[in-house]
Amino acid sequence: APAKPTVSAAMMTDKQKRMIFALIARKNLSPESVSDILEREFGHSDGARLTKFDASKLIGNLLAM
Repeated sequence: APAKPTVSAAMMTDKQKRMIFALIARKNLSPESVSDILEREFGHSDGARLTKFDASKLIGNLLAM
């Protein structure tokens, strides 16, 4: 059996979540646009599954838009 990872990736923080929602609102992004970005960058459209690293990347992408 494959070894289980000892540490799972830390999920995004509440602060990151608030920043993402604020940027989405500031950029006037539709839910469809956000889903497209998540799908393209992370292979899924479930924002709740983002890790700290993913959230950091998403924040950077949103700031660059």
